[in-house]
Formats: sequence, structure tokens, C-alpha cells
Amino acid sequence: RAAAAAAAASAQQPSRSSSSSRVPPPGPASDHEVQRYKEKIRSLQADLKTMSDQVREKEVRLKKEAEAAARELKAERQKVEKLQGQVRRLEDEKQRAAAAAQR
Repeated sequence: RAAAAAAAASAQQPSRSSSSSRVPPPGPASDHEVQRYKEKIRSLQADLKTMSDQVREKEVRLKKEAEAAARELKAERQKVEKLQGQVRRLEDEKQRAAAAAQR
């Protein structure tokens, strides 16, 4: 009986697809709105592609800059190592010269 009462109650309520729906009836106004939304989507897709391309270009540029900085850093480290080697040799020569002068 409870199921039958529930079915009867739901049959008495108006369906949701009647005039209370927010979807406008098909016609020129809704076609215009659809076209407007399609154009908006195309515009947003174009903006997205543009931004994606810009990000990709920036990534490539930053990668090249990082690689150049890494090469420069490596070259500077090699210079430092070379200069440190020269300093060690000069210090060794100085010590040998000081030792020879004491004899």
C-alpha cells in the first residue's frame, strides 16, 4: 500500500520538464545564443593555444639560458682550478727557494 500511495503522490505532481524548466524553447533567440557560446568557445580555445605557445617558447628560451649559464659556470670553475694550480706551484717554488736560501 505504501508503494501505491507514493506512486499516486508522484503522479499528481507536475513533471519537471514542463514550463518550469529554464531551457528556452528552440527558435531564433536560442540559435543566436548557441552561436554566441560557440564563438566564445572558439575565442577561448584560441587564447589557450596562444598562451600554450607562449609558455612553450618561454620554456625553450629558459632552457637555453640555463644551458648557457651552466657552460659559463663550468668555464669559470676551470679557470679557478687553473689559477689555484698556479698558486700551489708558486707557493712550492717559494718554499723551495726559501729552503735553498737557508743552506
